Amino acid sequence: MQSLVKVVLTTALVSVILVTVVGYFDEGHPRIYDYLAHYAVPPIHDYVLWLVIFECIVLAAWWLVRAASHTSVRPE
Repeated sequence: MQSLVKVVLTTALVSVILVTVVGYFDEGHPRIYDYLAHYAVPPIHDYVLWLVIFECIVLAAWWLVRAASHTSVRPE
């Protein structure tokens, strides 16, 4: 259970960092001027959206790896 909490918290931190960095440096994005006008802070829904997307991807991969490690064939 502790490893699951670490995975979720790490993914949340990475998603916040990515949204902030990409939102700030994505000059082709039409909202870049809004970011700059509001002290380069992306809207909260961007954080929520990417947090949910990254969590789903990482948790699916984590559960697949765990399932594969529990079903490995042991030599007799």
